Amino acid sequence: HGKMETILLRTMRALILIGFFWVADLDAQSQSEKLTLGILQFDYIEGVDIDPQDVATVQDIVTNAFINSKRFNILEREMLDKLMGEAETQKEENFINNITSLAEQGKMVGAKYLLLGKVSKISIEETNVKNKVEKQDKYDKKTGSQSTSVASKTSDFIAYVNITLRIVDVETGEVTGSTTINIQPGFVDRKLFAANTKGGALRKTEKPITKETDKFLKQYLPIQIQIGKIIEEKKGKVLSLYVLAGDQQGISAGTKINIVRVEFEDFGDGSKTRVETTVSEGKVVELKGAKVSVAKISKGGDQLMKEINGGSDLFCKTIN
Repeated sequence: HGKMETILLRTMRALILIGFFWVADLDAQSQSEKLTLGILQFDYIEGVDIDPQDVATVQDIVTNAFINSKRFNILEREMLDKLMGEAETQKEENFINNITSLAEQGKMVGAKYLLLGKVSKISIEETNVKNKVEKQDKYDKKTGSQSTSVASKTSDFIAYVNITLRIVDVETGEVTGSTTINIQPGFVDRKLFAANTKGGALRKTEKPITKETDKFLKQYLPIQIQIGKIIEEKKGKVLSLYVLAGDQQGISAGTKINIVRVEFEDFGDGSKTRVETTVSEGKVVELKGAKVSVAKISKGGDQLMKEINGGSDLFCKTIN
C-alpha cells in the first residue's frame, strides 16, 4: 500500500511539473523576453583622419544588425541623450571608459545591456586610377576648330574599417563580451569592395560588418527561453519538447539550443553566485507560431527527464 502511494505521488508530481512547464505562460512576456539594449554613440580616435559622418554610417550598419536579429528591444538614442545629456554622450575617453557610470545610467532607462563601439579606422583608398582624353565636337572661335580634347579621370574606391564592440551588463557593470571587426580587403577580394564613389565603398562593407556583428551578438547575447511541455519521450528520455519562442524572437529552424539548469551557490563570500550547468542539447526543428517552436533533443534526454521530475530550474539558451 505504501509503495503504491509513493508511485502515485511520484507520477502526480511528474505530471504537475510537466504541466507547469507548459502553462509557464505561453502568452506572458516573461516566457522569452527580448533583451533591452542601449546603443551609445560610437566613439572614434581623435587625431586620425576619420569623418564623423562615416562613423555614423558604420554605427547604423551595426545597429541594423541588432534590430534585424529580432532579439532586442533597442532603446532610442534620444532616450539615452535625455538622460545622460548630449554633452555626456559626446565625451571622449574619460566617459566611455567609465563602465560603472555607464551601467548606472543604462539601468535608469531600463536597459539590460549597453553596446559601446569605438572606431579606430575608416580609410577610403582611391585605386585603379585611369586618365583618358576624349575628343568632343565643339566649335572653337579662336582656332576655328570643330573639335577639342577633354581630359577626364576614372577610379575606384575601397574602404578599410576597424571597429571594437563591447557589451556591458548594466546589472553587474561588467564587460561581458568584446570583439574587433577588421575589414581589410585583400588583393583577391578587392573587386568585391570596389565602388566608384567614397560613400559607395563604405556601403560595400555593410555585408561583412553585419556578418561579424551577428556572430558577436549570438556568442555574447544568447536568447534565454522557457521550456514548454514534453511532446515525445521514450524509455525515460525526452525526445522533443516545446520551447516558448519563435520567429518573433529571432528563432528559426536549425537554431541550436542547450537546456541549462540554474543554481545559486555560496562560494564562501556570503553572496549567491549564479551557476549554469548544461543538461541537454538539441535544436529547433519547427516553428509553431510567433512565440512557440518544437525542439528535438539530441543529447542528454535522460538527464533532462530526471531534472524535470526533480523540479530543477531549467531554461533554454541559444548557441548559434
